[in-house]
Amino acid sequence: MLGIYSKRLALWCLVLIHTGSTKLTTCSTYTWRCKDGDCIPLSDRCDGFKDCKDHSDEAGCASCKPAAWLCNNGKCIKHQYRCNGDNDCGDKDESDEINCNDCQPGVWRCMTKKCINNDDRCNGDDDCGDDSDEQNCTVCQAGSWQCDNRKCIKSRHKCDGDDDCGDESDERYCETCKSTSWLCNTGLRCINHNKKCDGYKDCPDNSDENCTVCNAGVDRCEDGTCLSRNLRCNGVKDCLDNSDEVNCADDTNHIQYFLGAAGLLLLLVIIVTLGILCRNRRKGELLVLVSKKQQH
Repeated sequence: MLGIYSKRLALWCLVLIHTGSTKLTTCSTYTWRCKDGDCIPLSDRCDGFKDCKDHSDEAGCASCKPAAWLCNNGKCIKHQYRCNGDNDCGDKDESDEINCNDCQPGVWRCMTKKCINNDDRCNGDDDCGDDSDEQNCTVCQAGSWQCDNRKCIKSRHKCDGDDDCGDESDERYCETCKSTSWLCNTGLRCINHNKKCDGYKDCPDNSDENCTVCNAGVDRCEDGTCLSRNLRCNGVKDCLDNSDEVNCADDTNHIQYFLGAAGLLLLLVIIVTLGILCRNRRKGELLVLVSKKQQH
C-alpha cells in the first residue's frame, strides 16, 4: 500500500510542477502577450524598452512610441541608440546607423553618413560600405596591412594577385604569391592567373605575356609574346620587335571600307527621309489649295 501511495504522490507532484510552469494562453484586457507567453501592459508595447524576456514586444511594430525609433525591420529601439555605432536594430542594412548627420561620441562617421564603432576603423574590413573607414590610416590594426596610399587591407590579401590597395602596392615586392596568382620573373610582383597570356602587359618585364600558347582572341608577336588584338596596328610599338605594326595595310583598308560603307548608308537614309518629308509637305500644300478653290 505504501508503494502505491508513493507513486500517486510522485505523479501529483509532476502534475503540479507542469501546471505551475505552463504560461497563460491569453492575457487580460489592456495587456499584451509576449511570444514566450508572458503578459505585459499594453502601454509597454513598441516603446523601445525590452519588457518581454524574448524582446517580442519591440518587434513587428507599425509605429513606435514618441521616445522610441522605428527600424526598417519593424523593431522599436530607444532614440539614444540611434547613430551609436552598434547595430541595435539587428537588420541587414543596420538602419539605425545610416543617414546620420552626426554620430555619438567615440563613434566614427563614414562618407556615406553611416556610423561605425571606432574599433572598426583601419582594421582592413570595409565596414562603411564605401571603404572610407580604411582610407588615410596612420596605423593599421593587427591582422591588416598598410598600403602605400595609407589604406588598410587584410594581411591575407597581400600578394594574392588582386589590386586591393588601389595603387598595386600590395602586389609588389612579393617573394611568393598565393595559389590564385602568378609571380612575375622580375619586379617581385604578383598578378592574377587570369591575366597571364591575355595580351596585356601586367608584369613590369612583360613576363606574363611570354607564353607558349596565347589565350583565345589574343594575337602573338613574332618574338613569342602575346598581344591583345585591340593593340595591333594602333601606331604604338607594343611588341618588342614591332611586329604588331607590320602588314597593317589590309587592316587599314578594311577599316576604311567599313567607314565608307557606313557613311554611304547614312547618306542614303538622310536622302530618303528628306524625300518623304518633301512629298508630305507638297501633299499638304495641294490639299490647302483644293480646299480654298472649293470655298470660292
